Amino acid sequence: MAAPIFANATFPLRREIEFELTAAFREELLLRTGLQIVDETAAPDLIVRGRIIEFRELVIAEGRRDEKTESSVVATVELEIENYLDRTRRIERVRESEPFSVQLGESFETGRRRAIRKVAEKLVVRVEDWGAAPP
Repeated sequence: MAAPIFANATFPLRREIEFELTAAFREELLLRTGLQIVDETAAPDLIVRGRIIEFRELVIAEGRRDEKTESSVVATVELEIENYLDRTRRIERVRESEPFSVQLGESFETGRRRAIRKVAEKLVVRVEDWGAAPP
């Protein structure tokens, strides 16, 4: 299986998120499945490509002085799964909203890390589900 670096289509551009999300996805794949990750040039049976559509902060609540007190990191990723053995292709979309509380001492970074982990987990489930069900 190949899993190239995800494309970053965020606007405004959220730099470097494609590397972090791809790394988390690959790590989760290795932990949860028996799949091995190879380079695309090695003619793998399966190629999984990701495109990060959205990765931003959404302010949920503000205090009296317009300072944010509750926020959420919103991430949307589109996954294209191509199986070269049976010549099938499937596109999946995963959206995650991960809240964090400034009042509890959490930051955007806290929410970002959790959102990346949860999106990676959901993406791997989509890859696993495809193996169990017809496209």
